[in-house]
Formats: sequence, structure tokens, C-alpha cells
Amino acid sequence: MSASLQEVLKERGIPYRTGVLAASLCTFRIGGPVALLIEPQAVDQLLFAVEACEGLGKKYAIIGNGSNILFADGEIRTVLIRTTAMKVLESIGDGRIFAECGVGLGRACALAASCGLSGLEFACGIPGTVGGAAFMNAGAHGECVLNAVEQATVYDRAERKQKTLFNQKWGENYRNSVFKAKNMIILSVTFCFDKHDEQARIHGRMQELQRV
Repeated sequence: MSASLQEVLKERGIPYRTGVLAASLCTFRIGGPVALLIEPQAVDQLLFAVEACEGLGKKYAIIGNGSNILFADGEIRTVLIRTTAMKVLESIGDGRIFAECGVGLGRACALAASCGLSGLEFACGIPGTVGGAAFMNAGAHGECVLNAVEQATVYDRAERKQKTLFNQKWGENYRNSVFKAKNMIILSVTFCFDKHDEQARIHGRMQELQRV
């Protein structure tokens, strides 16, 4: 792809691979070789990779689990920055859960259930990452992810800076979001739950929804 880009990534210790088949990066299992795949493990690495691509004039795309992507069969020259190694997930108290963008949405649902926090059961079968789900305001069973998000830390590409945004009725735009409209990169989100229930009851609802 670009030796100079690979050199700066290597100098910063940011993992990357070349020639990976895109078919291995998406749920549809189709797609040709990727010239350069960057796999940051932390926010600073992700932001560095983005800024390096922009500084070198390289076209890039952010991907997660690839559950909503169709790749071409030929060589993919666009630099892919995959977030799945960014997977910090923790309960931070007061009915809140912090999740980095690369966390699988199913993992976030499972943690909420184990903490007795209700409100995310509907999303347990959605195969994407937290970042991807928030970016497109994914939903199921008449509910959507952003209704459960209190705040999001993003990289604003237009302003070239990191910022924290607080929910302003984000959930009203089903399958759409302010992040998508303004082409922001979601770095992490904080879920907030105001309903509590027994773990067994929450798990039961999740199992029932997955059978629908």
C-alpha cells in the first residue's frame, strides 16, 4: 500500500496486516485482499491511525465486526481501520456501563444482564459492535440502541478533535444518528439504565427475543 504509512504505524507500535482477505472481516464472508488493515488496540492508536491516513492523503474506512458490509471481490485499496481490538467493557456504577467502540454488542447486553440492568435485551441478537450499533442507531423489536446511551466520546472529523456528546433524544432517529450525519467516529459510549430486574428474568427475555 504505502511504505511510509506502514513505517509510521510500526514506529508507534500499532498493529497492522497486509493482504488479509476481506471475506474474513465480514459476516457475509465475501471480499478480496485488503492492501492494509490497521487494528488499533486503544483510542490513541485509533486516532493516530486516522490522522496518519488523513495526513498522507490515504482513503480509509472504519469497520467493526463487518456485519453490515459487502466488500468487492477485487483488491481493496482503501485502508481499513478495524476497531475490534478496542474492547474495554465495565460496569461503572449507578446503573451505567462503559464500552469502547470495538466491544461486541452482545457482550454489552450480557454484562447489563449480569448487573441486573434492564433495557438492552432487545439488542442481544444484533451481531455488530457497540460503535457500529451506535453509529447507525441499530434497533430491533421496536427499540433502538441510542435510547440506552447516555453519552458518547467521538472524534469529529470536520473539527479534527475528540469530544464528548450527551444524548439529546438521539433515539428518535431510528436507523440514523447525529454521528452518521456528521461522519463522526465513535470511540466509546456510556449506557445508562433506569430499570433493574433479576438476572434470570433479564436472561429469560433475551432468550425469548432471540427465538422471535
